[in-house]
Amino acid sequence: MEKNRILGVLGENPLLLPALINNALAANDRVKYYFSLLQAARTHGDQPLLRGPNLRSEREAAGIGDEALDQIVAASSKNAAGVYDIPGVHGLCGAIYRDLQGMLEPLSAGGNADWGAFAARLKVLAATPWCEGEDRISGAQIDAMTSGNRMSGDSLHLLVMDLHKALNAMQREVATELIDGAQCYGLAAGDRPLVAAFMRGLNRTAPLKLDHPGLGTTATRKDETLILQNDIGTTDAHVLVIHVSTRNAPAEATAGGAQQESEQVEPPRRGSSHLREGQGGGSPSMTVQVTYTDVHLQRLVFFQSLFEGWGTEWEDTRSRTEASLEDGIYHLCVGSYTTSGRKDLEDYLAHLGSRLVFLIDWNRARKRLRQLVPKKAALDLLKWAAKEEVGHLGFLRAGGEQMVYEALNFAARAPLPPGVRLDTALGLEGAGDFLRFVLRSCAEAALGRRSEGLVLDEIRAELAGHYHRTQQGLVDLAVEQAALAMEIASGIRDCLLDPQADGANARFLRNAKRASAWEHEADELVTRARERNHQNGRGDFFRDLIEAGDDVVDELEEAAFHLTLLPHDGSDGELFGPLGDLARLLVDGTQEYLRALETVRTLRPGGAREDMQEFLEAIHRIMRVERQSDVAQRSVKLSLARDAADFRRLFAFSECARGLEAAADALMHAGLRLRDHILAEATGR
Repeated sequence: MEKNRILGVLGENPLLLPALINNALAANDRVKYYFSLLQAARTHGDQPLLRGPNLRSEREAAGIGDEALDQIVAASSKNAAGVYDIPGVHGLCGAIYRDLQGMLEPLSAGGNADWGAFAARLKVLAATPWCEGEDRISGAQIDAMTSGNRMSGDSLHLLVMDLHKALNAMQREVATELIDGAQCYGLAAGDRPLVAAFMRGLNRTAPLKLDHPGLGTTATRKDETLILQNDIGTTDAHVLVIHVSTRNAPAEATAGGAQQESEQVEPPRRGSSHLREGQGGGSPSMTVQVTYTDVHLQRLVFFQSLFEGWGTEWEDTRSRTEASLEDGIYHLCVGSYTTSGRKDLEDYLAHLGSRLVFLIDWNRARKRLRQLVPKKAALDLLKWAAKEEVGHLGFLRAGGEQMVYEALNFAARAPLPPGVRLDTALGLEGAGDFLRFVLRSCAEAALGRRSEGLVLDEIRAELAGHYHRTQQGLVDLAVEQAALAMEIASGIRDCLLDPQADGANARFLRNAKRASAWEHEADELVTRARERNHQNGRGDFFRDLIEAGDDVVDELEEAAFHLTLLPHDGSDGELFGPLGDLARLLVDGTQEYLRALETVRTLRPGGAREDMQEFLEAIHRIMRVERQSDVAQRSVKLSLARDAADFRRLFAFSECARGLEAAADALMHAGLRLRDHILAEATGR
């Protein structure tokens, strides 16, 4: 009944009638069961030695789920005063009264001429108490309810019989017809193609709702307007009402069919919402007004986003309070779409119908996805799933975020920290690509197109591939960083090959400028690594390694800068020699570090022995370079102590040598960290 309440709040009374009639007929079945239950309880009270029926089958046929009612007959008795003790009889009387009111509702909504008389009869019958108390009722009171003898006066049973006849007559007048699953009544000839268009879109995507209830559609006509209503899901205020007005179209255009469309000279542009009444040079216009209510404001905004490119004009969203609704507050939006083309109108209705399945359990899917990726990324994924018509219900059925976490732990080969998001392991772009694969695969499995086991294995394999590519991406960043370090070291070495030649000072300045540019590039590599923000396993290690490798680049860039401070008057030949030796060692060291990282790209547990041997040899050459750089730096210091003529020379040479030696030291530490990590992976530690 909750859907009927929101429709009543929205003023859509014509849509209420079929549902009210169905509910009233169901109430009729329940009341008749209650009458039978009271009569059986009375009989058992009169003849307690006879085993009375429990009326279970009658209860189930009436759609009543309370199994405790099956025990009432056996528990009933008659006391010395002749009053019957029937457990919960007061509650039964209340249920009968509520169901009688329900039987009156469609007569009132449909304007039935006898409604007032029926309501008056119920009022008179309710003026006399129907029972003695919580668990007691007299025989006379049971007769007043269940008697079918009109000569004895009116009774609830007689009222129910008369109401039932009136309801059956009203149901025949409604003359419900079915159009592709839509319950329709009172349609004009031109309405049926429009209803069929809406249902064509709805039925195309409806399988994606799986076994979830919802998407029931009702259609009717009021005056010159076709009205469609869809209940979407189970939430009481989650309803869509569509008004289709074709009053401005010529008579033949509302008869439906392709003939009228073919007579148009030029179909309008999709979403030609400027074609309003009295506008467009006299062109006939047809308008669709969409009224959508939802308890979740974010889902309402999402619904509006599904019509981008269709020219739907949305009024400001309004929030309302309605005490009769379960949630109390709901949000309402109204959108309109106007066109002069019949086919365009049908296409719009088909698109509208096809979008509704993506609203079912939307909020639950959003919350699940937000545990894997940021808020905006989760919304983008849901919008993509609607556009691609794969939906999100298959993802929820497969286990949602828990399924992804299990696959991620499998791919990472180690449990992840609690609360870690998928984008921290794969990066935001990689996480989005992977989750799109998951949503599509889960939809295919849920629809039975592929086996669930196969899809789950494919999801694991896909995630492992993403995880591996992400780690390889970090290795690539480390390789690029090592190449920049080698370029800076090579530039320093080349400057020191002939430091006293003409133009050396300008060459040193150009080299320092290039080194500064390369150092900025290396900083960007560190930023890119940090943006991926890995918090587990191999990704975490290579992010830290890149941060450590940045020290090598920084020290080399500092050394290139201090070269520009050296005088070039031809008097420092003895000082340049040891410094050049130190620079050559740094070129060797950065080359070996680059070689080691290149080898890591192809290293695999159980892989070729030659790859591991090449990697370890490169690391040990880096260690040798570090030891030799200590000796070379001391040679520079000895030369400075012996030959430096002034403080300028002393400062520039010593700082350049210090930077080169510090770079060698940082290079060795990075190399040793890389060695320890690779050996730990190889041994499974």
